[in-house]
Amino acid sequence: MTFLEQLDRWHEDDEHEKIVDAILALPPEGRGYDLTGRLARALNNLSREAEGLAALDGVAEEGENDPLWHYRRGYALYYLDREAEAKAEFERAAALDPGDEDSREFIRMCDAILEREAAGDSPELYGEAELEALDRFITGRFGPYESVFHELASPDIHVDICVIPPRPERNYYTLVTMGMGAHRMDVPEGLRDRKLERAEMVVCLPPDWPLSDHDERWYWPLRWLKILARLPGEQDTWLGWGHTVSNEEPFADNTGLCAVILDVPRAFGGEAFCCPLPGGDEVNFYQYVPIYQEELDYKLSHSAEALFARLEGETEVLDPERENTCEDLDGDGEENPSFRERSDAFWEWFGEQEETLSDMVEHREAHEAEEVIGLLGQGVGLISPDLHFNVGGDHEFTFTAEGGGHLFYLMPWLVARMPGEYEGKWHFSPWMRSSKGKQFSLSIHGVEAGVDEVRVSAEYDPSTDRFGIRFWHGGLCALDGAKGYNAFFLLMENCIGEGLSYLYIGEVARAEGPEEGMFPLAELEDRMADVLRRAGKKMFTRPDRRYTVYQVAMDDRDAPRYDITIGDTCWSELVNAYYRDDTQLPDALEACGARAVYLSFPVEDVAEGQSPLDVRHELEELIESEVLGERGSGEELGILLGAAMGRERAYIDLLLYDEAAFWDEIGALLGQYPYDFRISDFRPGGDGEEDGAF
Repeated sequence: MTFLEQLDRWHEDDEHEKIVDAILALPPEGRGYDLTGRLARALNNLSREAEGLAALDGVAEEGENDPLWHYRRGYALYYLDREAEAKAEFERAAALDPGDEDSREFIRMCDAILEREAAGDSPELYGEAELEALDRFITGRFGPYESVFHELASPDIHVDICVIPPRPERNYYTLVTMGMGAHRMDVPEGLRDRKLERAEMVVCLPPDWPLSDHDERWYWPLRWLKILARLPGEQDTWLGWGHTVSNEEPFADNTGLCAVILDVPRAFGGEAFCCPLPGGDEVNFYQYVPIYQEELDYKLSHSAEALFARLEGETEVLDPERENTCEDLDGDGEENPSFRERSDAFWEWFGEQEETLSDMVEHREAHEAEEVIGLLGQGVGLISPDLHFNVGGDHEFTFTAEGGGHLFYLMPWLVARMPGEYEGKWHFSPWMRSSKGKQFSLSIHGVEAGVDEVRVSAEYDPSTDRFGIRFWHGGLCALDGAKGYNAFFLLMENCIGEGLSYLYIGEVARAEGPEEGMFPLAELEDRMADVLRRAGKKMFTRPDRRYTVYQVAMDDRDAPRYDITIGDTCWSELVNAYYRDDTQLPDALEACGARAVYLSFPVEDVAEGQSPLDVRHELEELIESEVLGERGSGEELGILLGAAMGRERAYIDLLLYDEAAFWDEIGALLGQYPYDFRISDFRPGGDGEEDGAF
């Protein structure tokens, strides 16, 4: 392997430090133009843009007519917050190489920042009263801060870092962001009553940590405070307790830590820290805890609670050389039961408790509510500790999907596995069903509201296939903040069903009073069905049965699924999350023992005269019939979520309920084809996790 080939290999493997070390080991006069450009690229990739810029300036004469030189220089300037200069470099690169879409994208981003600055648009900021409340809270709970790392450039939010110095009783630095919570995060609807929209980040560092040293070995904890602070706004998502974010490689060359998990500030008592604001909002404080890859894997296959139990005593103050609490597992640790095993455990428990449960339903007056909930929680907890349920009526057992969208794709299978001996007596539902126009009322937050009393309007958007809802009810609309919305959503989902709400309800807003054209909430489902029917569309109530077509914007990124031109899926939320680098849905699936994967093969492997699309269709049919099994039977190993065609590969998306059994079966089928098959984890960020090649 030549020296240049070795540099290319390191670049592909993201080992940029090795590139820098190897090139800098050469005398300056021996580097030349090409090696200097490669050095600058590696420095840029290490977020050492100032050094990269200096290297490029040293070969300015040779690079004058090289689009790559201008692109690399523009890249360094952009991340040094010198957007006007960066734009000029990208424009020069695009002029020299008209096919350079990356430069054109950077030009658009520079324009957006420059236009916002020219218009005087400012980042999202706390109000003065909010800042005063935050200042008092930080000082009172964490300690007085003697210095602040002020942010010089703030394109979206203004994130300062308050530095609380070591003290005798707390011999470590405490760094707290101030500014992240000015942005309200996009928290799932089912959690909006918990006031989780606003947050700030905390990290604790040893007393001898060189805070002023910008060497990445020491600066990365501060960098990650800002990364986490901006992530919700940049990716239109949210962060909360137990969430993990991966760097996908060690933070620096002096540590193996490569990801973070969010926890309560345990160094300050282990209680959730929540700062009330004058307007009624709350700001939640999360301490980020750096973790190893094995610990991240353990959390994904078990739970956040399980990982924190292993991390006990290791989370208070950052130690870049601390022990890896999961290094010794290597597959010998406790396994994560598959969703099949969890489901079977639930039905076994149900069989043991059926007589008691039946008596609880038939003679409710003889049983305390705590007794009923406690017993049911034991069984449902075998599936997931976060799963919610309702039991009542004529032996009606209803799971609810308020724990997340992934439950729409898991619970139908669990219900389908109900033993035949309970049919006719027990009525299980995978989520809250429609009331089919029946009149009822609920008492929520002290307000009694009936579906015939709440007035709504529904505006259909054919481009998104969703309805914007406005609602009015004197009692509900008088509730403060999220309480009114939470109460309305609960009433609406009991009325039209959770499936319909998940698929078709878009923005929801409360009205100031009754509005022309409003009608009773009880009529909403029929009105929606009529609008969709007139639009020539069928109304679905099961998310796992509604397939939609999607397209992916042209992207030259060398990573799976970025070559897709068109696809179809019954889980748009999962596909969209992949391109947003959002792992919450895969995390939620794995916490229940299920897994989303995609199978792919190169379209160029298909013989001349054959259609890659036809081959993909054939594989889909065979995978369903010979590997997964009949859909809806309760015996299938998983379901087909969708498929897609790309410029380089064809893709088949799968949700697995019994991953081990799937692996036992899939190899024989794929072995009949001469293709380079890959099965990868449905996770964003480059190559994902490649599970197997055939």
